[in-house]
Amino acid sequence: MSKYDKTMKLWSSWYQTSDYARQTNQQVHVERSKDVVKRFGPLMKDVNSFCELGVGSGRNIHFFREKYPQWLYFSNDINPTIIEQIDSIYPGLADKDNVNVEIIDTLSYLKKLDEMDVFFTHGHLMHLPHDVINEVCSLIAKKSRKHILIMEAGKSSRKVSWFKRWKYRKYRFERDYSDMFPGWALKKKEAVDDKSTLYFFEPQK
Repeated sequence: MSKYDKTMKLWSSWYQTSDYARQTNQQVHVERSKDVVKRFGPLMKDVNSFCELGVGSGRNIHFFREKYPQWLYFSNDINPTIIEQIDSIYPGLADKDNVNVEIIDTLSYLKKLDEMDVFFTHGHLMHLPHDVINEVCSLIAKKSRKHILIMEAGKSSRKVSWFKRWKYRKYRFERDYSDMFPGWALKKKEAVDDKSTLYFFEPQK
């Protein structure tokens, strides 16, 4: 069994025993999502399609859709109960005509997905192990037309204890994404907190 398969099994098991989407919809994450929409939405010109990999609680699509209801939204998740969980937090979001959520793993989803104007992730690539991350990032680079915006775990600061790093080693993979999207230029990179970094890419000219 590959590391990717083991990680998916771990997450699927976790989903079956907890209301993960609701747990991750904490107020700090809600405010962060609102801030991303406010600051980066205006930079995304002539956008028609927006794909978030790993929909989670649905909060990012919810807040982007509030501001840009004309876009078409696509997302995936391996949580088999994610539609019900999203509906409990943002009623009706997953049933909107311009919102499509599929229950499928990210690598398989990217392989079948059409090109999108924007690809977005928020704490999702950090859960993909090293044996698939290069292929995932290459597919994002290949299938994105205009923008790539990600907010992911970078190298943890010294504030994160060794015990916490050890505890999370099975499903949290820290890395720098600055050079991981072939053909794309990094336009913004900023620390979000002591654990996460935000990256904004545009096609290289």
